[in-house]
Amino acid sequence: MPWFEVLGRNPSHGGAGQARAFDTLLALPRLGFLDGERTKLADLELAIRELQRRYPGQPIMMAVDYVQIMAAEQGPRDLRQQISSVVESLRQLVARHEVVGLMISQMSRSSSRQVRAGELVGKDAADTGAESAAIERSAAITLTIGQLGESDADGWRDVMLSRGKGRYGGGDTVFTLRQRGASGTTFVKSEESGHVVREARANRREVARQHSAASRVGLVA
Repeated sequence: MPWFEVLGRNPSHGGAGQARAFDTLLALPRLGFLDGERTKLADLELAIRELQRRYPGQPIMMAVDYVQIMAAEQGPRDLRQQISSVVESLRQLVARHEVVGLMISQMSRSSSRQVRAGELVGKDAADTGAESAAIERSAAITLTIGQLGESDADGWRDVMLSRGKGRYGGGDTVFTLRQRGASGTTFVKSEESGHVVREARANRREVARQHSAASRVGLVA
């Protein structure tokens, strides 16, 4: 299903497009939604058990969007403690039922600006989430969506994706993805070491600094 249908941006469908898209998604037999504003960990566990009963031996992925929303439901404790507790509970849940867990986290404002500007890549982008220490500690892999390129006439653009942590190898890696926003179609265009990308950017900044200094000298002269 095209992504713009889910977002309700198909002008030919008017205001009914998004509702129609969600009805289609909800009708899929192996896709379920739990309302984030009311969902508890116990609800997730019940949903996983039901899917395992219906589809024995089949892989299951559980996605939480955002982790901070679930954390906000846990009572008056400090937010950092809430997030740490929820993330660890989710880690135990997916390990206990042997399912894949995808936990989406919001970035802090300052980190978001740096990531979108391409200043934090690879392992440096692993700790950009709000209260990210607990998330990184529990995660097997951390992925951060970074700098977004300009879309071309056909709607394709480059997107930077950093794999900061890789518990089983492959950490500190920067992928350049090619993505078409309307459909969500994505493929990997290139893959580089985070160290190589950071070094290249540092060299470009130094060259720009030297050019700027030379220009100022020329103006003074």
